[in-house]
Amino acid sequence: MINPILSQVLESVKADILTTILPELTSSDAKFSALMATEVLSYLSMWDQSAGEFLPEHTAKLTALLKGLNPGNGQANNRNHGHELESDVAVGSPDFLTNYFETASAVDMAISQAPADHFEGTEINPFVLDTLRHDQDLFAAEQQALGEGTSRNTSLLSSMEKNLTDEIVNDYLAEKHASLLDVGKVAGVKRIPGGFSKDTHTISQLTVKGVEIETLVSRRDLPFGPGENTVVDEYKLLKALCENGYPVAEPLICEQDSDYFGQPFMISKKMSGESGTEAWGSDSKQSISICSDLAAILAKLHNEDPSRYGFSIDAQQSPREALRSYIEEWQDRWLYRRVHVSPTLAAGFQWLLNNIPADVPKISLCHGDVGFHNILVDNGAIVALLDWEFAHAGDAMEDLCYCRRFIEPLMPWDQFLAAYEDAGGIKFRERDSIFYEVWGQVRNATCCSVSWYGFLSDSYRATKMAYQGIPLYRQFVQQTGAQLLKISEGA
Repeated sequence: MINPILSQVLESVKADILTTILPELTSSDAKFSALMATEVLSYLSMWDQSAGEFLPEHTAKLTALLKGLNPGNGQANNRNHGHELESDVAVGSPDFLTNYFETASAVDMAISQAPADHFEGTEINPFVLDTLRHDQDLFAAEQQALGEGTSRNTSLLSSMEKNLTDEIVNDYLAEKHASLLDVGKVAGVKRIPGGFSKDTHTISQLTVKGVEIETLVSRRDLPFGPGENTVVDEYKLLKALCENGYPVAEPLICEQDSDYFGQPFMISKKMSGESGTEAWGSDSKQSISICSDLAAILAKLHNEDPSRYGFSIDAQQSPREALRSYIEEWQDRWLYRRVHVSPTLAAGFQWLLNNIPADVPKISLCHGDVGFHNILVDNGAIVALLDWEFAHAGDAMEDLCYCRRFIEPLMPWDQFLAAYEDAGGIKFRERDSIFYEVWGQVRNATCCSVSWYGFLSDSYRATKMAYQGIPLYRQFVQQTGAQLLKISEGA
């Protein structure tokens, strides 16, 4: 029998195929394949969710028919139709439910060995006819369950996540922020792929000359996110960072009323440039310049007082104690939300708590997810550092160790550190780098575990939550275990 968790995942994947993938397909063959896939997924999910409701009654009716189907005095069909299936493949439909399978197999055998006079022209034995009718009833019950399941899951998904349309966004701006429509009416709302922690859309406007340009970006809370945080706090931080000259997307609106877009959201100015390194990573001179700019930005950030940006600091705690409290907060989140039992993550948290760096110089303002996937670059310059939902008061070493894997393919690490320290950054502590390598994997695994909880609790039944909870979770836990094993081996 299909695992009930899997049926939930199948419904989510089916919804993504129908609403996101199918509309983008141009090949008729690809469209047909997508439709076939969704129909198969519908049956697999339905069998798990609903078959238990109608199969017992059908099984009871078949059981009552068995006596009448037993061979009579006529000539029986002597072909070998045993109780066991002869195929060497596993059964793949509701017939594999034990009671139904056994009863249907007995009926199958009785019909196959019935006397010839059971099937003379149009004179089919009444018991055989009743069996046919019951099979028709079964198929009808499946079709009804398919319809009810589709309606139920569509309703569930639509109640979780509001689909943003041009009209919804334009009406909101016209009602509350008409000045942002000076460029023109909203002409396009496009979701940016990914969005594991927040839901991001670009907003295009139509100018008086009939040109469509992207001008704004909406960043919306998920119904349930891995960080369990909100854009309301992120907006306040971005506002302060922008006022202090940091390269961030200028925040324009923060809306806490969920009636408009389904969840709280903020709208910021659309910045130029692209994330990633594809456009400039092969140019060594430009790479070093951009990485050096990042070093200076981080140095400035790490010298900020986090309390000026809304983060509470316990004056009674040493920096080391504050770091320990931060790790414990994440451990509590994992223990509270986890669906998986994981000896590896349990060991990871205990190792971290027993190996807190001894000489953390101070608590700094940290971004928490520094990498070129979160940095916009235009014409060789950093124009915006994005996605601040993991920002916190912590050890600057966390940001440095996290971004190291992005820097080293582009610039010698010692040169990056030199640029960082010349700009006023802390002294890099190589001995503590392994701590933050472990921490990065443990934190990401915890986020994935929280996402899986959100999926299974029906807080947010989206494929990206299942993606985090299944493959990504395993990747981060595996990497955590590999690092701990290397540490134990003295590597």
